[in-house]
Amino acid sequence: MAERVRYNPSVMDVAAKQLHAAADECVRRGRLLTPPRTPKNEHRNTITTVAEDLAQLSANPKHLAEACALLTTLEQPTVVSAPPSPRLSRITEGTDLLSPVRLLERNSQHRRIAALLALAGNPHTPRTAVTETLPALHPLELSWIGHQSHAPDWLHTAAAALAPADDTETVLRLLTDDELDRHPDPCAVLQSWLDAPETDGLWTSSDVYRAILNSRHHTLHHLRQLPADEVLTRTEPHIALPHLLTQCGTQPERWHALLKALDYGPTDEKITFGQLLDTLSSQPEPIAPA
Repeated sequence: MAERVRYNPSVMDVAAKQLHAAADECVRRGRLLTPPRTPKNEHRNTITTVAEDLAQLSANPKHLAEACALLTTLEQPTVVSAPPSPRLSRITEGTDLLSPVRLLERNSQHRRIAALLALAGNPHTPRTAVTETLPALHPLELSWIGHQSHAPDWLHTAAAALAPADDTETVLRLLTDDELDRHPDPCAVLQSWLDAPETDGLWTSSDVYRAILNSRHHTLHHLRQLPADEVLTRTEPHIALPHLLTQCGTQPERWHALLKALDYGPTDEKITFGQLLDTLSSQPEPIAPA
């Protein structure tokens, strides 16, 4: 219904009352304005879709205000900037394609704030419901509002009061090993990347994991916190193999346990490399023949 209105706005002019009534009825019958019990990625997609649809269709201030509040239950984005390659630097020279706000957009982490902007554009949405969500947003999401010419002036003003003076301060900067060599505690820097807020955008997690795995400064402590499949399948064998040999040695039971631990489906919860090593450690030692 909302998609049809987006692509054919004249539908709203013809049947506004009916569409408003239908939106209210959908909210009344369902649990649309309650955080859904779904996996993280689906949770984010469900909430933003509901907010976008209500922004398009609803005339109910209470429902619109609840949609604004629901957006704050989503995890904040983690915006990661890897050092650009020389080729990318040449291509983007003189543009803002590597700016923090574009980084947010390019990796589709602006959808929550875009949904809030759509709600702000609905004349039935209470302004206070929008402004009260702003302190819960990522600083870069606040900066994103300032770059939108179609955002209402009152929202520009409210977001600007909270936005950081320097957008680059809100970006997690991945350093090269040469840069880490000059740092007094490279291991602590790698740990700070792992301690950054999680995100549903897989690109950021993968960039962080890859940067840690590729760094000569990583330790077993860092590896133990990474997903097991990242350590085993996306790196050179020499990273994981020594630790697996230490745990499994010549014991077939432990190698079998390794294969079993990695045999999970797309809906199963993935384990960390540390959990994998602990699983192998818990296997009993073989009984020597008498």
